[in-house]
Amino acid sequence: MENPQTTTDGAIEVRDILNRLRLGAFQIIGLTCLGFVLGAVILVCSTSRSSVFTSTRVTFSFPGLAKGLYPDKSKFNPDDLRAPDVVLDALNRLNVSNADRILGTIRSGVSVQGIIPDEVVRQRDRMRASGQTPPVYIPDEYYVTLSVSRSMSLGDHERSQLLGEIINVYREKFQRTYGAAPLEFGNAFEILRDADYPEYELVLTDEIQKVQAYLEEQLKSDEAKSFRSQRTNLSYSDLQNQTSIFARIHLNEALGLISLNGLSKNRKTAMIKLDYHLQTVKDQQQKALKEQSVVDDLLAKAQEKSSGYVMGIKSQATQGRPETPFIDQGLIDSLLANDSYGLLLRRALDAGTRVKALEAEEDRLIERRQRLATFLNGAAVDEQSIADANHSLENLEKRYEQLVTRIRDTDNEFRHQQFADAIRVSAGFTNSGIAKVLTIYALVGAILGAAFGVALSFLDLRISAKKLPIST
Repeated sequence: MENPQTTTDGAIEVRDILNRLRLGAFQIIGLTCLGFVLGAVILVCSTSRSSVFTSTRVTFSFPGLAKGLYPDKSKFNPDDLRAPDVVLDALNRLNVSNADRILGTIRSGVSVQGIIPDEVVRQRDRMRASGQTPPVYIPDEYYVTLSVSRSMSLGDHERSQLLGEIINVYREKFQRTYGAAPLEFGNAFEILRDADYPEYELVLTDEIQKVQAYLEEQLKSDEAKSFRSQRTNLSYSDLQNQTSIFARIHLNEALGLISLNGLSKNRKTAMIKLDYHLQTVKDQQQKALKEQSVVDDLLAKAQEKSSGYVMGIKSQATQGRPETPFIDQGLIDSLLANDSYGLLLRRALDAGTRVKALEAEEDRLIERRQRLATFLNGAAVDEQSIADANHSLENLEKRYEQLVTRIRDTDNEFRHQQFADAIRVSAGFTNSGIAKVLTIYALVGAILGAAFGVALSFLDLRISAKKLPIST
């Protein structure tokens, strides 16, 4: 049977506590509100000069990235995303009035950090533990963060918009650089303005060779072989056939008229230019022959030592230790020797091809010189021949421009399709706003204020204004 005195004492204690809380209710509420406000004020004062962040993730995807190279074989640098011209263009597009003045601040606030998957880290750790040197790893995804001071008064939306515009400008710059046909050809007639007639053969022949070489290089990829432009309805094979037809029909007609009639504004000057060009080709040929001789000597020495190449085999000492790599010094020496021999073989092939090309160029120039020499002391060029040649060249220029336009339109569409996803935002924009932190600070302040008020109520202490005596 429980003690009624204990029950009565417990009821009295609870009643006393509730009574004290009731009497200090206004005090508790006031301190709670005061703590709420003080928490918010403390946060605002402490972060007035801090930075705010906006971040996203950007993924790169284009040929050569795994080797750290751009499509043109230049070195890839993710910091190109925050290049001065990129950031300045983004600020100007957003109509920022003081873009030049804050350019340095914005650039220093943009950081690009690679994302390395955990699996890659574990794999590289295993390679280091086994004594191997991990290869260079180039991430294909990066954190891009914009950090600015709160004093710049850039809200979450403005920061996200600025960071997104920087990425867009860089993407457009990438498309212009690698998504457009190169300027290797297409300016032949600009070069030939006010040129003499014999120079048309030199320039246009070289131009057609560049076009054909470019199309052949494009057709080496499987994507280009199966591509057909929606704008021109042409494939690279079609362009190659049209280039061949252009050379056989239109180009040969114009150059044939020039060669047949020995057309030149000044035949002596044309002969001097041709002699100098021929001498230049001969000098290049002599240099190429010396390079070929050096490579051939090295290749011959490598062939003499080929009998000494020992194929690497698994060492007998590794039979009892299966964890030992199945590579010994003999195999390494063999691989190095074979790689060196293969390199020399490729160099010898390139050198021989260059020599043959220069020999063919020399023969062509000698033949042209002989033809021009037959007209050197002959009769003057008649007006009808010049008129026919000019008409043929005008028609040739129109056909040439049409061909180049079709090639560029087809190639631009192919490159745009190939690099459409080369740079893309792979995550949304995340802002480090103050609202959430402000709420937390204010709630903590409110809890501390309420706790202080409750403690004062338990001690039966009251915070009240002191009444001053009224003077009469």
